Amino acid sequence: MTDINYKTGGCFVKKFVLLFIFIFCMVNILMPVKGYAEVNNLVVLQINNPKVIKDGTISDIETDNSDIKPKIIQGRTFVPLRTISEALGYDVKWDEENQTIFVGKNLKDKTIEDIILQLGSIYKDYIKPSIHTGKKTSKAINTSKKMSKAQILDLLKKYSPDGYFILNSSLSRNKDFMRWFKSENSLEDIGTAVHEECHGYTHSYSYKNGYDGNRYSLFYLGDGQTITVRHTKVFKSEEIAATIPENLRTFRYCYIGNAPDNLNSNADGVYGLLNEFTAYYYGVKADYELYDYYMTLKQTPETWLNYIGNIEGQYISYAEFKFYILKYLIYAKEKHPDIYDEIIKNKEFKIAFNTIDQKFYNLINNYFNKKKELFKYLRKMG
Repeated sequence: MTDINYKTGGCFVKKFVLLFIFIFCMVNILMPVKGYAEVNNLVVLQINNPKVIKDGTISDIETDNSDIKPKIIQGRTFVPLRTISEALGYDVKWDEENQTIFVGKNLKDKTIEDIILQLGSIYKDYIKPSIHTGKKTSKAINTSKKMSKAQILDLLKKYSPDGYFILNSSLSRNKDFMRWFKSENSLEDIGTAVHEECHGYTHSYSYKNGYDGNRYSLFYLGDGQTITVRHTKVFKSEEIAATIPENLRTFRYCYIGNAPDNLNSNADGVYGLLNEFTAYYYGVKADYELYDYYMTLKQTPETWLNYIGNIEGQYISYAEFKFYILKYLIYAKEKHPDIYDEIIKNKEFKIAFNTIDQKFYNLINNYFNKKKELFKYLRKMG
């Protein structure tokens, strides 16, 4: 069984049929109990309702926590595992040492008898969910350790399809994205790897398609869509550096101020700035989309500090590079009108910029909302 998610204290498992369970999710009010009293092993739940019907009797899912209730998260239905399992006569055990949930009968310390379900991570060599019958379980490996190339691709394929697309595409260019994974915890390097390989993807067509004497870049727009952008004449981005007020020279001012001549964001002018804008977007997006995976890890302050830390230091790049791009265009209009006119006539450039701009903006809003949800969750955990 795959695609399993849980949280300690209120375990959730994705909608599935377990033995003889029938789960009914209604739209308005909890279904009347009349007519169900004679049905054995019937558990009736409603989305966003903290009540449950067990064999005709209404009760709270969790007496002291009304937040434990069926939910729809990103189009997927989650239901309380403990409520359903115990209603059917099965025990639920949380193994702190192995960071694993067991569902079955006669759960005795280290001896597992008649286990019907073991929940954990979906990744081999971490905590792989499996069906057991009278077998002992193996100890889970700490999920904060390094991941293999295959594990990283599997992780992104499940949680961040665009991140997967970018890293997987690097393999077709005979590039090893593992060179970006230098931390003991591979989760800390995923955003960086996606960011850097996004550059590689964009650059991969910069020269191949230049048969007409022009430079081209292939910008990834998400969901497998790309757009080829021709480079019109530019001036180096360092030319606008002096026009940036001192109080606006933030962390990434170095991409234009005192930047090396061969730095893409400097040498390729506005097209190089768009390249950086795009790479930062996909790096932040990959980190953000791992939220549900973090929910499967051991729930500690360090876990969520890592998640938030990976994003907090990067999302401000949205404001920085949008500012640089717009500043470049304003400066070009005044100082280099011919260059400005060619850029503005570049339809593909405008499509690429507007697409990434809108998606990056939406991503940041989603992150702020997700952070509120996360803080609420952490407060309830204490």
